[in-house]
Amino acid sequence: MNWKNLKLGVKLGTGFGLVIALAITLGLLAVYNMSNIDTETGYLINDYFPEVEVATNLERETRDIMYNMRGYALSQNPEYYELVLEDLTHQKNRLDKAELLATLSTQLGTFKEKLVTARDNINKYEKAAKTTNKIIKSIDLERSKLDAAAAVFIESVNVIDDSQDRQFKEEIRTNAGKEQLAERIIKINYIQEVYNLGSNARINANKSLINNDVALLNMASKSN
Repeated sequence: MNWKNLKLGVKLGTGFGLVIALAITLGLLAVYNMSNIDTETGYLINDYFPEVEVATNLERETRDIMYNMRGYALSQNPEYYELVLEDLTHQKNRLDKAELLATLSTQLGTFKEKLVTARDNINKYEKAAKTTNKIIKSIDLERSKLDAAAAVFIESVNVIDDSQDRQFKEEIRTNAGKEQLAERIIKINYIQEVYNLGSNARINANKSLINNDVALLNMASKSN
């Protein structure tokens, strides 16, 4: 059958039929593509957006934990440690929700694996933070002992110094001999020397704690 020999009506019908077939084909393709877009949009809204949100919050809280822990180690202010514990609790709760999201999703396999690593690292950091807290508390306890010992030392030296001073004044009043007065002055000088040694030891001990310098602590022990 020659196309040229066909009647005009047949040609027009065939043309319209081809146009309709093409339109149907394009429509089916559009429906298929829209269906795919709808599926991908669902993944984006229900999986990928929550994944990004969780990752962003974890990063922000991790940074806060790092800064607060550093502040606690430097200042030994317990308020910083309380903030660290609070953020760690938030992170654990956030990880619980993220793990549920990854379990229900078919698109977040890699994310689920990274969450396992993240939880392991958080547990390690929490353990290290608690160890640091114990060390800082032990340092505070030792500092309290040092302060208490220093107070006893100063009080004892002042009692002896007052006693020697009273005796010196009494010996002057009673016209004691030069040898007795000289001996009293030597005793007073010894007391002053002991006081200076104790003060230097206390200063060096506190400096060693503040600066984390063992050499200063050795100097404090040698002062005795």
